[in-house]
Amino acid sequence: GSSAGSWLAVYLASDISSDNIQRIIDNYSEQFENNNKNFLYKWHYTGDFLKKEYIKYIKNSKSISKDKNIKISVTRYKDKKLINEILNDYNNIEDLLELCKYSSYIPLLTGNNLPKYNDIITIDSFFTNINFEYDIMIYFGTFDRKFTMREIIGKTKIKASDYFKEGYSDALKNKNKLNNMFY
Repeated sequence: GSSAGSWLAVYLASDISSDNIQRIIDNYSEQFENNNKNFLYKWHYTGDFLKKEYIKYIKNSKSISKDKNIKISVTRYKDKKLINEILNDYNNIEDLLELCKYSSYIPLLTGNNLPKYNDIITIDSFFTNINFEYDIMIYFGTFDRKFTMREIIGKTKIKASDYFKEGYSDALKNKNKLNNMFY
């Protein structure tokens, strides 16, 4: 997974129930949206929030850590170049969720302290060409939906629960398109 897709990959491979995903969304709304936090605050703290919530609801992480089937795409700054790397060298669920945070880290929006993984600057894979073995790209325009930049960076009054419902609705309406991506 890459960026938000990394968090989705962990959810799909985990034992988090759909009820608990709804709880995570509700908790996000309570912590970030109902308290009128500005959009930069949300960007800065969402990764830590998701890591804490996932750890709370994942009851069995042994198979995830042992099988290492979840691969996270990131951009790394090596030898004065930005390169894409697919990482799965995590040892436990905490390491994996830390990789998800790095994969979702967008400089300036998320903060100015660039995160390092194994002493190498590691950020959102958006900045390089992703090179997955199998590409299934779901992005803002996948279902012919248009988003403004304000919506993409979260500078609107639209709530996370509304985006979740719209995404679920999009998936149902575009079931055939999604099926064709997987077959």
